[in-house]
Amino acid sequence: MSKGTGFEDKIKAILDRFYIEKGGEGGTSAVVTGDGALFTWGSGIGFTGYLKDALTRFLNTCEAGKNALLDYGISVYKNTFMIVNTDTKTVLTNKAAAQHIDGVDTDTANPLKKLLMTAFVKVTEDNIQMAANAQWECLKINYFYKAPQPIPIDVLYKWSPEAICYVIHCSMWGTFATWPKFAETGGDLKKILSIEVNHTKFYDDKGTYKLVQPVRDSMAPSGTMLENMGHRIMIEKKCVEPLASLSDIRSGDIVFKMNTVVSKQEYYILRAATGITNPKDDINTFIANKQGLPMSDLLAAFSKVRGSDSAGYKKLQDMRDWYASDANAKKEAFGSRPRIAMDAILHRNEGSTAGWILSDCEQASISQTSCSDQYDLIKSTIGMA
Repeated sequence: MSKGTGFEDKIKAILDRFYIEKGGEGGTSAVVTGDGALFTWGSGIGFTGYLKDALTRFLNTCEAGKNALLDYGISVYKNTFMIVNTDTKTVLTNKAAAQHIDGVDTDTANPLKKLLMTAFVKVTEDNIQMAANAQWECLKINYFYKAPQPIPIDVLYKWSPEAICYVIHCSMWGTFATWPKFAETGGDLKKILSIEVNHTKFYDDKGTYKLVQPVRDSMAPSGTMLENMGHRIMIEKKCVEPLASLSDIRSGDIVFKMNTVVSKQEYYILRAATGITNPKDDINTFIANKQGLPMSDLLAAFSKVRGSDSAGYKKLQDMRDWYASDANAKKEAFGSRPRIAMDAILHRNEGSTAGWILSDCEQASISQTSCSDQYDLIKSTIGMA
């Protein structure tokens, strides 16, 4: 796919899927308290995330909504979230303001908290389209276009929109395992789920298997991962299987215990065979095992990979590209020496057109003065001796 219409179509497909994905976090007027985000408005926009950004966008585009929230003593000004505490007649800001409406108190226990939550719902529903636009712009900008951690270009080109958006959703709660880590899965949904479970650690270690609970640390990990994130894609694509009996668990499996109030199935299982495996681990391992060899042996090892046919050339090219890729969590872990050796074999006997490899040698301190034996071997390999 070249940048242009094809790439633009792919971006549109991803954003279309992301719009569906964010729906799993609730409707535009939804409000949630009592969890780690303190206060969440709309489609998963929590105070610990981008609540102030979403509200600012809403207030800047909806005068009626702005005035209505001000009537309740709620506003955002210069990136400061503010709520008036009418009991103490003080203005609470940022975290204190969010905590003011956090929790699960009943109407009787805290009628003011219930009033403020109701205010958000009412004002949102009265201005539903503008609120929806503000929330969507917030999510699209902060989790896709200007995400704190850019989505690797290889992922954008090669992964399915569903896999990309599942990982984007992973970045919206808990701690994020990083795009390079997820990139190692090649977009395999089962491997993505396994990484998310092992990274977030919302499970009980049962020795031979892991049990993800329906409630853990004020979160709902099993339902979030299987039913909310991905819009049940892990279930519908059969990445996880219904588990009829706990006696059927095998060593290394991941079991999800569901909230049976909202789920018909009590247990799902991710089999160990589909756990975290890096489809390119063999490349990282191969390079790790060879990188310490003398340059002559290193060149010989890569020459053997290349062989004499196009399949071997592609194999070495893929190896070289992965070692240098931003998507590889172990990118150039052993410096540029292995990459230079692979480049030399890939451009064997090309002469002066491969002279740029010698410039890379100099930058890697493999020069005629410091490492003349290695430099001369590279020079000879590319046909410039």
